[in-house]
Amino acid sequence: VPLALSPTAPWVGPITVIPVGTVTLAFADNANGTMTFTINGHAGAKTISKQVFYTAPQSAPSATAVGVASGSAASAIIGVAGGSLSTSDGKLSLNIPSGALASDTQIGIQPVSNNAHGGLGAAYRLTPDGQTFAQPVVLTFSYTDQQLGGSDPAILGAAFQNNGGFWMWLGPPAVDTVAKTVNLSTSHFTDFSMVQGYRL
Repeated sequence: VPLALSPTAPWVGPITVIPVGTVTLAFADNANGTMTFTINGHAGAKTISKQVFYTAPQSAPSATAVGVASGSAASAIIGVAGGSLSTSDGKLSLNIPSGALASDTQIGIQPVSNNAHGGLGAAYRLTPDGQTFAQPVVLTFSYTDQQLGGSDPAILGAAFQNNGGFWMWLGPPAVDTVAKTVNLSTSHFTDFSMVQGYRL
């Protein structure tokens, strides 16, 4: 016998929420934690673990065009003793340690249009393009709260563009939330960008 079904009436009017307790989640790592709760005066705790119900398919990375130079370049002759170089606005600085270069070299930072996935601000072409170093060179990017858009600074890092046009994660980064800087090391020069790994 067919049933006569009536459509559900929409809820109209205010909803009153009555608090009955509190729940606190504390995570020891990215998979395990403890849930502590108090409900109607009864307290308790429970060990919890992450359960993966669905894994989103990963999209294949895509290459991008090489950035176009924009703005003035900064340059300096740096030799065996090492040295430093910064953009005029202080958004990126390089620290080349002693012994990284075998001879005097014209080092440059050229701002370019940023085609990196998740890129923040300008990208930078470090020259000579393809230059390698015997000791790691430290890159220091500066960021603003506006660039984060409310997200955690821990999302920040940097990427470099390889010869195929693909952007590769450069890490691990060291984020200083007081100075608002991201520090990373590289052993070669190409195009670099500060990037966000994800955004809330």
